[in-house]
Amino acid sequence: MKIITDDQIAALGIAPSRCIDWVERSFRSKPAADMPPKISVHPFADSFYTAMPCYHPDLKRVGVKVISRVPGSIPSLKSKMMLFDAATGDMLALLDSNWITAMRTGAVAALAAKTFAKDFASASFGIVGLGVMGQATLRCLLGIFDMRPTVWLMRYKDHAERIMSMYPGADYHVADTREELVSNTDTLFSCVTVMHDQFLPDSSYPAGYTLIPVHVRGFQDCDLTFDK
Repeated sequence: MKIITDDQIAALGIAPSRCIDWVERSFRSKPAADMPPKISVHPFADSFYTAMPCYHPDLKRVGVKVISRVPGSIPSLKSKMMLFDAATGDMLALLDSNWITAMRTGAVAALAAKTFAKDFASASFGIVGLGVMGQATLRCLLGIFDMRPTVWLMRYKDHAERIMSMYPGADYHVADTREELVSNTDTLFSCVTVMHDQFLPDSSYPAGYTLIPVHVRGFQDCDLTFDK
């Protein structure tokens, strides 16, 4: 059995554009796969452990990823993945999956925007939550564009300013309020893992607005308003 660490994976230098390509290919192969519903336990407030199994008959592999969120842990989101030979039951690998989870999530979010956002090439994008998932989403979004997209970041401590210096490939703006963020953007990514209230009333979003709740906290009622 191989043990593969996050450092080993990160050292490969995998480009965000490659992650988007892999995600698109995986979606196209999904009809052949068996993906039972994930299951979660919540030991205490704002925490969870979630198991996500999958079987792909063409690859003859079974994978199980366990992702956790524990307040106060660094990082708060962690994940591990087990890979099995479906024919023998042997565990082939145990992988740190923090990098995989973040970049897979960011690639899915960016691909969703490319697929569903109105006038994607000229759209203005907003991001709420600038932690690991928010940064991965931004990296993958920048990986799609040949030009500099317009990106609005929700101010939180010094995170927005730090993110702008880390990823200089966009024309950035910083919003001080939720209303300002939505009024200046066409597409909103929410990457916040904990939000106890609704982000904004449904009436705040104009017709044609694209909402991509990477984490649905704060957008629990979005299915009542948005059509996809």
